[in-house]
Amino acid sequence: SPCTATGRGASTVQVSLHPGRGPQYRPAASAAQGDRIQGSRQLTEEEHSFLFENMTQGVIFHDASGQVVHANPAACRILKLTYDELLGQYAAQPGFFIVYEDGAPARPEDFPGVKVLTSGQAVFNQILGIHQEADKEAAPQWILVNAQPRYRPGDSRPYQAVVIFEDITRVTQMEHDLRAAKEQAEYFNRLKSAFLSNLSHEIRIPIDGVLGAMDLFRQSLPPDEVRDEIFDLIDDN
Repeated sequence: SPCTATGRGASTVQVSLHPGRGPQYRPAASAAQGDRIQGSRQLTEEEHSFLFENMTQGVIFHDASGQVVHANPAACRILKLTYDELLGQYAAQPGFFIVYEDGAPARPEDFPGVKVLTSGQAVFNQILGIHQEADKEAAPQWILVNAQPRYRPGDSRPYQAVVIFEDITRVTQMEHDLRAAKEQAEYFNRLKSAFLSNLSHEIRIPIDGVLGAMDLFRQSLPPDEVRDEIFDLIDDN
């Protein structure tokens, strides 16, 4: 049954207690909001179940020991594991190989479920790559992970961790391709600049020689009357 609690300097929070599900927290409506939402209703258990079973993000529930106690179909599909294979696994010992964005093996303490249960803090937007244990050499599947702790009233440590993740492999590959194309374009631009610089140098050297020879020739020209005779002779031939 729902109850409302307030604290000094805090927002009003409504806590709904459901047998077997633990407390559900949500902001309580203010008096001004009450009139606006009076006609609204909460989702039914069936609607919650439908969303959980059909959402595209994977959801995994870990108990306080880190063991997987529940997961939705999307989690099984993304991790390429059956529900029975996923159930009972531990957050620190998943049935797959995890790497950071740079490809280095991830430390167990950085796994989202472990981090949430040990620190009691939520994890937001962590990007990890996963390999199946039997195929570590293949390209990783990239996932974006968020995780939240769940507490029972009065407890200082979470009794459950909820890990939500989605497959971002396609987006990550597109970003990688764009970076590669940019790096290639920059490489060819540097190559073009070096080529033009060398070409300018090769052309400038003989031209400098010709200009120097002409200057020497100009300095060594005979008097005007003799020069005119030389040029007339050149023109005649």
